[in-house]
Amino acid sequence: MLDAILDQLRIKLLGNVTAVRKESKRAPERLKRLMQRHVSLLAENHVSPRLFSQTAFTRAISSEKNKVKGIVADYLGEVQKSLLKAKKTEPY
Repeated sequence: MLDAILDQLRIKLLGNVTAVRKESKRAPERLKRLMQRHVSLLAENHVSPRLFSQTAFTRAISSEKNKVKGIVADYLGEVQKSLLKAKKTEPY
């Protein structure tokens, strides 16, 4: 069950990055839109904050911890790529 929840979380987070890439070419606007999408995601899904809480993370088995770390690393990597690409295309 937790695996399925984590898989859906990964899909939603990375989907948000993809969506804002299509919506805006400017880095600040992408970041603003991404944060708005994540606020909505948290408001709609009360499980996400609990997954990253200290207690839940401490109790999780090693494979679950690694999966969460992988999701966060992939997400942050995609955010970084998106912002860097937008920054390169912005006029000075």
